[in-house]
Amino acid sequence: MNLKHNSTLLLSVILLVFSCFCLAPSAQSAIISSTIPFQSGERFINVPLGSGVGAKVGTFSYSHGFHDYQSFRFRGWVDLAGGVVSSSSPRLLIAPHGTSVLDISIGNPTVVTTSLAIHNIPVGGSNSVDERQSLWVPFAANDGARVEGFINNDPLGRIDVWFFSDTETDLWFPHSTVTNTGVDANFNPILVEVPYSATFELITVPEPSAIVGFALLFLSLIFLRRFCKSQRSCAL
Repeated sequence: MNLKHNSTLLLSVILLVFSCFCLAPSAQSAIISSTIPFQSGERFINVPLGSGVGAKVGTFSYSHGFHDYQSFRFRGWVDLAGGVVSSSSPRLLIAPHGTSVLDISIGNPTVVTTSLAIHNIPVGGSNSVDERQSLWVPFAANDGARVEGFINNDPLGRIDVWFFSDTETDLWFPHSTVTNTGVDANFNPILVEVPYSATFELITVPEPSAIVGFALLFLSLIFLRRFCKSQRSCAL
């Protein structure tokens, strides 16, 4: 390769690395998600605190190397009977993996209490299991940084997601349901278990070192391709 080609490649490297650091955070943001195919259906009456119930949705795992968690989105199957639309509606809590149920409560400084609440229709409610999908909910104050700490301090990047209410106790995240799909040749019912699932997505920003790493890998591939092409040209 000639001097002009080397200079062009070097300039490309400098401009690409510079652009990686100067891009707006919104351009660098990414959605990361973790899906749990089978729910635990755990539910604990918070007896030590005298009232309320905590229902664990599940444990979610994320890759390390991200920061500036900005917002989250939840989807799951919820059993919440009766009419619940009040300040006591179950609120979503994020906790370090393995947090004891005794530490699950609204406002506990060891967990993140979010603004997302689950409501039922005021009159009668829904006496069945419903799928719920939230919008993107922004983290308040430094809660995003706290979630980042939960993830990065766990070897597998795990967090536990709960819902908790001080007063509503008819709250559950079932493991699955059993449905009747018909009858067999002997007229016995054919029962099929349908597992419920949940997703918990985060909007985050990759670490600058990760961005540079991807950029250098991309440039290395370009360099290797051009080098191989030049070698083929010389062999002709």
